[in-house]
Amino acid sequence: MSVQVTTGQAGSWSRFARHFAEMVVAMLVGMALLYPLWSVATGGLPESHALRGVVAETLAMAGTMSIGMAAWMRFRRHRWTPVIEMSAAMFAGFAILYPAYWAGALSGMDVMMVGHVLMVVFMLSPDDSFDQLYISNYALLQVRDQLLRVDGIGDIQMFGARDYSM
Repeated sequence: MSVQVTTGQAGSWSRFARHFAEMVVAMLVGMALLYPLWSVATGGLPESHALRGVVAETLAMAGTMSIGMAAWMRFRRHRWTPVIEMSAAMFAGFAILYPAYWAGALSGMDVMMVGHVLMVVFMLSPDDSFDQLYISNYALLQVRDQLLRVDGIGDIQMFGARDYSM
């Protein structure tokens, strides 16, 4: 008698989808529970105050989402290294946009929208389940066009990009 175990694309995709859904729920719970505290703490400040600005708001949002996600990851017994990597991905999507925002090339809404897209891209494969070719292709086909639609962005250079070839 022989037993053959196969873990095909469907199994890895369903595992990825379940894990991704858990992370999204954990981030939303973290934001739902903690972001109101930020709003109360900064609500009395004038609109022009730095803590009411785009940078502070996006950092607060990424922080509250990271806390929820980190708590769930530790509950699921993830080591600290992936927890820290995933938390860094939450902030990196926004942080790389701040210079363009400060230069006036992006609006606050652009930072929010594109930052969330980049957040997902940066979180895609901290455990190497997707290789660089896959992520590069996803960025080329999905993210690049979204970024090019933002007013003020004329071109995008993808450093280290890899392409599928026939």
